[in-house]
Amino acid sequence: MVRRTYPQRSVFEVLLPDGDQLWDDALREIDAVLDDEAIVDLVDAALRGRRPKSGSRGRLGTPVVVVLRMLVLKHLYEWSFAECERVVRGSLVYRAFCRIDCERVPDAKTLIRLAALLGPAVLKNIVERLVHLAQERRVVRGHRLRVDTTVVETNIHYPTDSTLLADGVRVLTRTMRRICADAGASTPRVARSRLPTGLGDDPDASAIPQFVGREHARAVAHGP
Repeated sequence: MVRRTYPQRSVFEVLLPDGDQLWDDALREIDAVLDDEAIVDLVDAALRGRRPKSGSRGRLGTPVVVVLRMLVLKHLYEWSFAECERVVRGSLVYRAFCRIDCERVPDAKTLIRLAALLGPAVLKNIVERLVHLAQERRVVRGHRLRVDTTVVETNIHYPTDSTLLADGVRVLTRTMRRICADAGASTPRVARSRLPTGLGDDPDASAIPQFVGREHARAVAHGP
Protein backbone atom coordinates (compact mmCIF):
# COMPACT_ATOMS: atom_id res chain seq x y z
CA MET A 1 0.00 0.00 0.00
CA VAL A 2 1.30 3.43 -0.96
CA ARG A 3 1.85 6.05 1.76
CA ARG A 4 3.25 9.54 1.38
CA THR A 5 5.51 9.63 4.43
CA TYR A 6 6.17 8.03 7.80
CA PRO A 7 3.52 9.00 10.40
CA GLN A 8 5.86 11.01 12.59
CA ARG A 9 9.42 12.25 12.79
CA SER A 10 11.83 10.22 14.90
CA VAL A 11 13.95 10.84 17.95
CA PHE A 12 16.57 12.46 15.72
CA GLU A 13 14.98 15.82 16.43
CA VAL A 14 15.39 15.18 20.15
CA LEU A 15 18.91 13.73 20.08
CA LEU A 16 20.21 16.16 17.44
CA PRO A 17 18.18 19.39 17.71
CA ASP A 18 20.80 21.19 15.61
CA GLY A 19 21.32 18.32 13.16
CA ASP A 20 20.24 20.49 10.25
CA GLN A 21 23.46 22.46 10.72
CA LEU A 22 25.34 19.45 9.32
CA TRP A 23 23.68 19.90 5.93
CA ASP A 24 25.54 21.67 3.13
CA ASP A 25 23.89 24.60 1.36
CA ALA A 26 23.09 22.65 -1.82
CA LEU A 27 21.34 19.89 0.09
CA ARG A 28 19.33 22.46 2.01
CA GLU A 29 18.15 24.09 -1.23
CA ILE A 30 17.20 20.72 -2.73
CA ASP A 31 15.30 19.85 0.44
CA ALA A 32 13.19 22.99 0.11
CA VAL A 33 12.35 22.23 -3.52
CA LEU A 34 11.40 18.61 -2.81
CA ASP A 35 8.91 19.79 -0.18
CA ASP A 36 6.74 20.99 -3.07
CA GLU A 37 3.46 19.09 -2.86
CA ALA A 38 2.96 19.05 -6.64
CA ILE A 39 6.19 17.08 -7.14
CA VAL A 40 5.27 14.65 -4.38
CA ASP A 41 1.81 14.24 -5.95
CA LEU A 42 3.37 13.24 -9.28
CA VAL A 43 5.47 10.50 -7.69
CA ASP A 44 2.55 9.43 -5.51
CA ALA A 45 0.30 8.98 -8.56
CA ALA A 46 2.99 6.95 -10.35
CA LEU A 47 3.43 4.57 -7.41
CA ARG A 48 -0.32 4.18 -7.00
CA GLY A 49 -0.58 3.19 -10.64
CA ARG A 50 1.51 0.07 -10.08
CA ARG A 51 -1.59 -2.00 -9.19
CA PRO A 52 -5.31 -1.13 -9.37
CA LYS A 53 -5.61 -0.90 -5.57
CA SER A 54 -2.05 -0.08 -4.53
CA GLY A 55 -3.29 2.95 -2.64
CA SER A 56 -5.61 1.06 -0.31
CA ARG A 57 -4.52 -2.57 -0.02
CA GLY A 58 -1.42 -4.63 0.67
CA ARG A 59 1.57 -4.17 2.92
CA LEU A 60 2.77 -0.69 3.73
CA GLY A 61 5.32 0.24 1.11
CA THR A 62 8.23 2.65 1.06
CA PRO A 63 6.85 6.19 1.55
CA VAL A 64 6.66 8.40 -1.51
CA VAL A 65 8.92 11.12 -0.10
CA VAL A 66 11.58 8.52 0.76
CA VAL A 67 11.55 7.14 -2.78
CA LEU A 68 11.75 10.60 -4.31
CA ARG A 69 14.58 11.84 -2.10
CA MET A 70 16.69 8.68 -2.32
CA LEU A 71 16.47 8.72 -6.12
CA VAL A 72 17.46 12.39 -6.13
CA LEU A 73 20.54 11.58 -4.01
CA LYS A 74 21.40 8.67 -6.30
CA HIS A 75 21.40 10.88 -9.40
CA LEU A 76 22.98 13.85 -7.65
CA TYR A 77 26.05 11.90 -6.53
CA GLU A 78 26.00 9.34 -9.39
CA TRP A 79 25.69 6.37 -7.07
CA SER A 80 24.55 2.91 -8.01
CA PHE A 81 21.42 1.64 -6.28
CA ALA A 82 23.56 -0.46 -3.93
CA GLU A 83 25.78 2.52 -3.09
CA CYS A 84 22.74 4.68 -2.44
CA GLU A 85 21.35 2.12 0.00
CA ARG A 86 24.67 1.74 1.82
CA VAL A 87 25.52 5.44 2.10
CA VAL A 88 22.06 6.52 3.22
CA ARG A 89 21.92 3.74 5.80
CA GLY A 90 25.17 4.91 7.41
CA SER A 91 24.57 8.68 7.33
CA LEU A 92 22.51 10.67 9.82
CA VAL A 93 22.37 13.60 7.41
CA TYR A 94 21.06 11.56 4.48
CA ARG A 95 18.60 9.72 6.72
CA ALA A 96 17.17 13.07 7.80
CA PHE A 97 17.18 14.42 4.25
CA CYS A 98 15.29 11.35 2.96
CA ARG A 99 12.81 11.55 5.84
CA ILE A 100 13.86 8.07 6.98
CA ASP A 101 15.38 8.93 10.35
CA CYS A 102 15.26 5.75 12.50
CA GLU A 103 13.12 3.74 10.07
CA ARG A 104 14.43 0.97 7.82
CA VAL A 105 16.26 2.07 4.67
CA PRO A 106 14.78 0.47 1.50
CA ASP A 107 17.16 -1.97 -0.15
CA ALA A 108 18.59 -1.62 -3.65
CA LYS A 109 16.14 -4.08 -5.24
CA THR A 110 13.19 -2.14 -3.87
CA LEU A 111 14.60 1.11 -5.23
CA ILE A 112 15.12 -0.45 -8.66
CA ARG A 113 11.50 -1.63 -8.82
CA LEU A 114 10.13 1.71 -7.66
CA ALA A 115 12.39 3.74 -9.95
CA ALA A 116 11.07 1.75 -12.93
CA LEU A 117 7.59 3.13 -12.20
CA LEU A 118 8.75 6.70 -12.81
CA GLY A 119 8.67 6.56 -16.58
CA PRO A 120 9.41 9.30 -19.15
CA ALA A 121 5.97 10.91 -18.76
CA VAL A 122 6.40 11.26 -14.98
CA LEU A 123 9.92 12.63 -15.30
CA LYS A 124 8.75 15.13 -17.92
CA ASN A 125 6.05 16.43 -15.58
CA ILE A 126 8.56 16.68 -12.72
CA VAL A 127 10.98 18.66 -14.89
CA GLU A 128 8.16 20.99 -16.00
CA ARG A 129 7.26 21.60 -12.38
CA LEU A 130 10.89 22.31 -11.50
CA VAL A 131 11.11 24.83 -14.35
CA HIS A 132 7.93 26.48 -13.08
CA LEU A 133 9.38 26.72 -9.56
CA ALA A 134 12.59 28.17 -10.97
CA GLN A 135 10.57 30.80 -12.82
CA GLU A 136 8.65 31.70 -9.67
CA ARG A 137 11.92 32.17 -7.78
CA ARG A 138 13.41 34.06 -10.74
CA VAL A 139 16.26 31.61 -11.08
CA VAL A 140 15.61 31.13 -14.81
CA ARG A 141 13.36 32.76 -17.38
CA GLY A 142 12.20 29.41 -18.72
CA HIS A 143 12.27 30.44 -22.39
CA ARG A 144 14.76 27.78 -23.35
CA LEU A 145 15.74 24.48 -21.72
CA ARG A 146 19.10 22.82 -22.30
CA VAL A 147 19.26 19.08 -21.63
CA ASP A 148 22.47 17.23 -20.84
CA THR A 149 22.05 13.65 -21.99
CA THR A 150 23.76 10.90 -20.03
CA VAL A 151 24.57 7.36 -21.12
CA VAL A 152 22.90 4.90 -18.74
CA GLU A 153 23.94 1.27 -18.43
CA THR A 154 21.22 -1.16 -19.49
CA ASN A 155 20.77 -4.85 -20.22
CA ILE A 156 21.31 -5.26 -23.98
CA HIS A 157 23.24 -7.74 -26.07
CA TYR A 158 26.71 -6.83 -27.25
CA PRO A 159 26.37 -5.01 -30.61
CA THR A 160 28.24 -7.36 -32.92
CA ASP A 161 27.98 -6.95 -36.71
CA SER A 162 25.78 -9.99 -37.12
CA THR A 163 23.28 -8.99 -34.42
CA LEU A 164 23.11 -5.42 -35.74
CA LEU A 165 22.37 -6.80 -39.20
CA ALA A 166 19.65 -9.05 -37.81
CA ASP A 167 18.12 -6.16 -35.85
CA GLY A 168 18.07 -3.99 -38.96
CA VAL A 169 16.36 -6.67 -41.06
CA ARG A 170 13.79 -7.29 -38.34
CA VAL A 171 12.96 -3.58 -37.91
CA LEU A 172 12.65 -2.97 -41.66
CA THR A 173 10.36 -5.98 -42.08
CA ARG A 174 8.19 -4.90 -39.15
CA THR A 175 7.95 -1.35 -40.53
CA MET A 176 6.88 -2.58 -43.97
CA ARG A 177 4.18 -4.75 -42.42
CA ARG A 178 2.80 -1.77 -40.51
CA ILE A 179 2.76 0.34 -43.68
CA CYS A 180 0.87 -2.38 -45.53
CA ALA A 181 -1.61 -2.72 -42.67
CA ASP A 182 -2.26 1.04 -42.58
CA ALA A 183 -2.65 1.17 -46.36
CA GLY A 184 -5.08 -1.74 -46.33
CA ALA A 185 -3.11 -3.59 -48.95
CA SER A 186 -2.25 -7.25 -49.00
CA THR A 187 1.23 -8.11 -47.78
CA PRO A 188 3.62 -7.83 -50.75
CA ARG A 189 6.72 -9.91 -51.22
CA VAL A 190 8.97 -7.16 -49.83
CA ALA A 191 7.07 -7.15 -46.54
CA ARG A 192 7.66 -10.82 -45.86
CA SER A 193 10.29 -11.72 -43.31
CA ARG A 194 13.74 -11.63 -44.90
CA LEU A 195 15.35 -13.50 -42.02
CA PRO A 196 16.87 -16.92 -42.74
CA THR A 197 14.35 -19.75 -42.68
CA GLY A 198 14.09 -21.31 -39.24
CA LEU A 199 15.57 -18.33 -37.40
CA GLY A 200 12.23 -16.58 -36.79
CA ASP A 201 12.12 -13.19 -35.09
CA ASP A 202 15.02 -14.00 -32.78
CA PRO A 203 17.85 -15.12 -35.04
CA ASP A 204 20.92 -16.90 -33.86
CA ALA A 205 23.81 -14.47 -34.21
CA SER A 206 26.14 -17.23 -35.40
CA ALA A 207 23.85 -18.13 -38.32
CA ILE A 208 23.54 -14.65 -39.82
CA PRO A 209 27.07 -14.43 -41.31
CA GLN A 210 26.62 -17.89 -42.85
CA PHE A 211 23.33 -16.84 -44.41
CA VAL A 212 24.79 -13.59 -45.77
CA GLY A 213 27.77 -15.48 -47.15
CA ARG A 214 25.55 -17.95 -49.00
CA GLU A 215 23.44 -15.15 -50.48
CA HIS A 216 26.55 -13.31 -51.68
CA ALA A 217 28.01 -16.47 -53.24
CA ARG A 218 24.71 -17.18 -55.00
CA ALA A 219 24.57 -13.63 -56.41
CA VAL A 220 28.14 -13.87 -57.73
CA ALA A 221 27.51 -17.25 -59.34
CA HIS A 222 24.33 -16.17 -61.16
CA GLY A 223 25.54 -12.71 -62.05
CA PRO A 224 23.44 -9.52 -62.06
